[in-house]
Amino acid sequence: MDIQQYRAYDRDLLLDWNGSDSLFWDGFMWVATSTYIWIPLAIVLLYVILKNNKGWEALYTILAFALVITLADQISSGICKPFFQRFRPTQDPELMYQIDIVNGYRGGIYGFISSHAANTFGVAVFLTLIFKSGSLAIILFIWAILNAFSRIYLGVHYPGDIL
Repeated sequence: MDIQQYRAYDRDLLLDWNGSDSLFWDGFMWVATSTYIWIPLAIVLLYVILKNNKGWEALYTILAFALVITLADQISSGICKPFFQRFRPTQDPELMYQIDIVNGYRGGIYGFISSHAANTFGVAVFLTLIFKSGSLAIILFIWAILNAFSRIYLGVHYPGDIL
């Protein structure tokens, strides 16, 4: 498959998955992608880390968690987006008027790679490795997949930006 075929497939998949003109799903996806949804997770995580670890071990775990998020975010936003300069669907002059927009949100200019997807999957992998719980892993990966899909639904990322 050459790059043009890949781009066409990526665009077609985006147009199939983007929006639904449903107030419920628009609101649900808007909340699912919100960074405010991370606050309860962070509070619970801090509690669990502090309760189950002592002193330096708790501090190292919290620092490692912060490092995972920082690296995922900075590599995606600070390196990949400026380097590849792939327009978000909502900013792409060839596609922007075909995209369903929710709450007027179009995101920044460039979207490859998705910081939301990088951050949520980074957190999911890190916490799965730390806590070694199958049920927690399932919950975290469902959360990460939902978060990543919400970015496509909202039209701010192509599926390839997520993958």
